[in-house]
Amino acid sequence: MGSVTERITVLLVAAVLVLAAGCGRGVNFSQDPDFAAYFRQHPPATSPADPADQALLLSPALVTSVFARSQHEWPDIDVKS
Repeated sequence: MGSVTERITVLLVAAVLVLAAGCGRGVNFSQDPDFAAYFRQHPPATSPADPADQALLLSPALVTSVFARSQHEWPDIDVKS
């Protein structure tokens, strides 16, 4: 077998190839045919989320993570911690 450096190099090359293979789809998830089938079986809700789900969606951690990465103004919402 080769030296430790050769083994590490082979492992790194293998890891890069595996990662590159996973990134090669080039299709947005919503353009995937499987997404359309799933969406037909699970259409969006026609009524607002219940209070527990609304509280979860407006949790400070989620609101911060969503709006911290966007260029939009922070929403004027009443978040109860």
